[in-house]
Amino acid sequence: MQKLRFKSIIISVIVLNVGVFLRPGFTLAVEDSLLLARQLYRKNDYVNAQRQYQQYLSQQLYTVNFADYVIEASLSVIDPAEQRRFILKYVEQAPNFRNRKILYEYLGFLSEYMGDYPKAIAYYTHAYMSSRPLDYELYLRIAMLNFELGEYPHALYMARTVMNQVGDQLKNDVLLVMIRSMLMMPNALENMNTLALQERIYIEQFAQPNLLYLLYLGFLRYQQIDRSQEFLSKLLKCYPDSPESLEMQGKIRRAVMPSLLWW
Repeated sequence: MQKLRFKSIIISVIVLNVGVFLRPGFTLAVEDSLLLARQLYRKNDYVNAQRQYQQYLSQQLYTVNFADYVIEASLSVIDPAEQRRFILKYVEQAPNFRNRKILYEYLGFLSEYMGDYPKAIAYYTHAYMSSRPLDYELYLRIAMLNFELGEYPHALYMARTVMNQVGDQLKNDVLLVMIRSMLMMPNALENMNTLALQERIYIEQFAQPNLLYLLYLGFLRYQQIDRSQEFLSKLLKCYPDSPESLEMQGKIRRAVMPSLLWW
């Protein structure tokens, strides 16, 4: 999910290298600093590229996709921690909620990449609060990171909060967070049974391979053979070519045993 979210940012950077949409008042000198920055970056001269990017950003003339330019400029900074500091200098200059949200989300992405989950949660929260309309996929990312930090009750609470606010596609991920959290808490089997019963129509119509696989593993963990086989049969029938199905058919093999903690 996260890779797909930031694929769009990389695409934006590619687009920016193809053509620049300019406001009235954009001078040739400013445009030259941007073009020179890109040329230096392609030559791996990151120090001078960063200097030219900073000169360009200091003009504050481009506002529509300000965040995309800041992120592009930050790529001239190799160290992720330094890249994060670079972006932070421009967050307050973001001209609107949309640009602020993009910058905070990228800060969260960098922090998550660095393994700094508390800061990632903080930045993602800022991004979520800046999103218009509210970005529930981002909210769910915060829930997932809470799970990774062992905050299982909070992760479960967050996922349950948005259960009825999301569409069918994202609801699959909501259920993943809820079930994984339940499996790490007391009364796991009872709570999982209750949730599976409440969401039986959704699971029947929309459950993705990863959700069916998790339900199979979860019930198998508690020796609920009939229930686990029910979800395994649905997985094999509905998604015969999915990695999960191919594994269960013995056509592929993981390097390690399956885990309830995998997303």
